[in-house]
Amino acid sequence: MNLLFIANSLTLVLIAYAAVGGMFAVYFVRQGCKRLDERAAEAPLAARLLWTPGAMALWPLLLSRCLRAARETLSDSTPGGRE
Repeated sequence: MNLLFIANSLTLVLIAYAAVGGMFAVYFVRQGCKRLDERAAEAPLAARLLWTPGAMALWPLLLSRCLRAARETLSDSTPGGRE
């Protein structure tokens, strides 16, 4: 394999990871953080903006936690609770 091909491939993967992380960070700072912590809804915008780099870097972990919280909220709201 050509070293340039490896470098280009790695660069594309990192750009894609950062792009998805950036899109997720916008969602997380605006709405997603409220699912994980109720007190986050009261946090000022400046504090939420400080969370943006972390949300970009840790988006796979935060996405799984947001999905798990949404699933738990859905199962708690169904009649009869969890099945």
